[in-house]
Amino acid sequence: GVLENFSQLLFLTKEERTCLINMARMQGENELNRYYKVLWKVCGEHEKANEIAQNISMYEFIMAHIASVLGNAGCYEESNAISPTIIRENALVRRFGNIADGIYNMAYNYKTQCPPDYDDNVWRTEVEKSAMLFHMSKCYNLEAFLENELAQC
Repeated sequence: GVLENFSQLLFLTKEERTCLINMARMQGENELNRYYKVLWKVCGEHEKANEIAQNISMYEFIMAHIASVLGNAGCYEESNAISPTIIRENALVRRFGNIADGIYNMAYNYKTQCPPDYDDNVWRTEVEKSAMLFHMSKCYNLEAFLENELAQC
């Protein structure tokens, strides 16, 4: 099928990539299923060709999902390796909501992983940064979610 012929995947439309994300989400977000793996390969090709900026919307959409799935599956280092690229590329185009999402992903992984040197102040500071950036991007519902999370701790 189409998923096995990788050369065709580089030319998928935004709508087709969105369908693959939806199919991946339907199969579950606790593991990297074949749809996520294919989309990760497509994004990897954009990285190699230095074409992330031209595809930032779709790249971020796909890779944020993959980073989240990896974190949920306990693959914190792999998840955290994705977020700095998302943050950097979105900073270049001033997309604050996506920057906030990347920062929160790493903070969530840090708290969930709870390393031996865990410091709740580090987690709190990163979540506060994320909430501020969500506010700047007028994502008030996500800002409120994070403020509620901070209040519960």
